[in-house]
Amino acid sequence: MRMGNRKIVMVAILLLLLSAGQTFAHPPSRVNMSYDSDGSVLEVTVSHPVSDPSSHYIEKFEVRLDGEKFCELELERQISNSDAMALFKLPPLNAGTEIEVEVYCSKFGERTARITVE
Repeated sequence: MRMGNRKIVMVAILLLLLSAGQTFAHPPSRVNMSYDSDGSVLEVTVSHPVSDPSSHYIEKFEVRLDGEKFCELELERQISNSDAMALFKLPPLNAGTEIEVEVYCSKFGERTARITVE
């Protein structure tokens, strides 16, 4: 094999290996939120299908109220292979308050969702 062909093959193998890692590591696919104003409870459900929830999971929830960080929750695993869920007790919020939650995958990526209190 000529030297030029070897370089092409090596680059192709390297690209294949790098893209394989991205195939198995993916950001959360969907974040659903609901806020119960009577109890001031925020429920967050994250769709994040994985084969091994002990090594690939939603590792952090970060909650912001009107753009300011309110709290965060760090996890060490997902309970199921399909999703993660968390409940947050918030202070009473006025109508128009924006609740934003950003969730982080332990391997790759994050996703943000927002709702406005009615």
